[in-house]
Amino acid sequence: MTTGDGERVAMRVTEETAPAPWAPTAILLVVAGTALILAAGIRWQPCVVDLDSLACVAAQDHLRDYGIVSAPFEPILGAVVLAALASFVMAGFWLLWASWAAASRTAMVACLVAAASAVVVGTGQLLAAVTDAALGVLEWVPASVLGLIAVLAPIVASIALLVLSPSRRGRLAWTVLIVGSFLGSQIAEFVLLSNLFLASHDSPIGTGFLPGGVLVISGCLFVIAATKRAGAPLSTLP
Repeated sequence: MTTGDGERVAMRVTEETAPAPWAPTAILLVVAGTALILAAGIRWQPCVVDLDSLACVAAQDHLRDYGIVSAPFEPILGAVVLAALASFVMAGFWLLWASWAAASRTAMVACLVAAASAVVVGTGQLLAAVTDAALGVLEWVPASVLGLIAVLAPIVASIALLVLSPSRRGRLAWTVLIVGSFLGSQIAEFVLLSNLFLASHDSPIGTGFLPGGVLVISGCLFVIAATKRAGAPLSTLP
C-alpha cells in the first residue's frame, strides 16, 4: 500500500467517525465572500455615481489596493477592515479543515500554512486600517512573497483535500474553489478586468468583487456537499 493509499484509508475512517465540516465551513466561506464583496463595494462606490469623477479615479490608484497591504498605501477604512475580517474568517476555515484532515500530514500541513498566511494578511490589513497605514504596511519584496504564499497555499490545501474527498459533491466543491482561487488572485483578476475596463490607472474598476463572489459560490457548493443524497444510507456496513 502506497502512502497516498494509506492516507485515503485513514481519511475514510476519519470521515466515518468525524464527518467533514462542510456545513460550518460553508458558512465561513459565505461570510468571508460577503465581506469581500462589501469591501469592494465601498471602494468602488464613487465609480457607480460617476466613472469620470476624481473620486473614482482615486479609487483606481494602487495606493488603495488592500489585498496585500504594501507601501505606499492609503487605506479606505471600511473596506480594509472588512477585508481583514474576511482574512481572519478564512483562517478559521482552514483551521477547521486542518483539524479534520489530521490523519493526512500533507493535507493538514497545507491547511495550516493556508491558515497562517490568512492570519498574516489579515493582521497587516487590520493594523494598516486602525493606524492609518503607520503599521502593517510591507515593502514591495516581502509583500510580493506574502502575496505569492497567500495565493498558492489555499490552492495547494484545496488540491490536497480534493484528492482525499470521498464524494463527488465534495470534489466538485473543492474544484470550484481551486479554479476560483486562481481566477480571483490579484494578477488574474487584473488581467480579466483590464480587458473590460481599460484605463491609465493601476487597478481596474471592480477589483475585489471576483474573489468575494468565488467564496460565496463555493460556500453554496459546500452546503450541497454537506447534504446527503435522498435515500442514501447514513453509514456503510461491512
